Parts: sequence; C-alpha cells; structure tokens
Amino acid sequence: MIRIRSTRKEGIWRCGVHHGPEPVDYPDDRFTAEELRRLKAEPFLVVEEIPEERPAEPAPAAVLRSPPQASAEEEEKPAKKAGKGKK
Repeated sequence: MIRIRSTRKEGIWRCGVHHGPEPVDYPDDRFTAEELRRLKAEPFLVVEEIPEERPAEPAPAAVLRSPPQASAEEEEKPAKKAGKGKK
C-alpha cells in the first residue's frame, strides 16, 4: 500500500492526482514505477510504502471431536427403561 499526503494545505497535483494534506492510501499497483519515483522526489509530498498486513496465523486450536455416532444396529434397538429389571 502507498500512503501519500501533501505538506501544503492546498495540496498539489502530481501524476494526474490531487494530493491533499490528509493521507490517502493507494494500492501498490496504482502508480507505475516511474510515477512512484516522481512522487517520492517531490519535496511537497510525503510518500510512504506500507507493507500489506497479513492476517495473523491462528493459534493451534484444540482438536474438536464429534461425539461417537451410534451404529445402525444400536439405533434400531429400543431404549431400555431405567428401573425395570428382571425379577
């Protein structure tokens, strides 16, 4: 990313763009290498090349496991009722 601002409060025109006193961010491919060289050489401009921020690598998460699945046989069996045993 390229951040540009003018040191003059009325701003200046360079490379087909009006650069005012407030910083404006441009994508890296907005200006050609030659235009970027001209912008950096302009004494009334402050030009910063800002490295793109990469998303932080996520911390290793705990392994989440699904609860065990019942087999087809277990699903077909009727559930036993609690409290009733053989006499």
